[in-house]
Amino acid sequence: MNAIREAQLAQRADRLTEAIHELAKADDMPAWAKARIRRALDDAGEPVGRLTPRQADVLRFVVDFHAAHDYGPTYGEIADHLGVSRAVAFEHTKELERKRYVRRVGHTSRSLEPLWGPSDAS
Repeated sequence: MNAIREAQLAQRADRLTEAIHELAKADDMPAWAKARIRRALDDAGEPVGRLTPRQADVLRFVVDFHAAHDYGPTYGEIADHLGVSRAVAFEHTKELERKRYVRRVGHTSRSLEPLWGPSDAS
């Protein structure tokens, strides 16, 4: 497939995803239909849920750190950057993982990897 065709398909997919998100917000849509849309989006790997301002700060730090070092930050580094405890940093990253903005690659140190940036948190 050539690059132009790939770009066109990516644009179509983006527009379709936006339309589905808007459709899911409609007040007059039956609950069962909204639930099916949510499940389909979950299966597609889209981020789910909005971020709090603090979660967006954590995500921004993880994205920037990963871009600079090519590996994820530790909970201690996140905590130091934000001025919070490691437990709070862990809770924020756990919530980001649940919302599919980051993932842990294995259960090792520095395994936090961003999947989406803060600008994707609409």
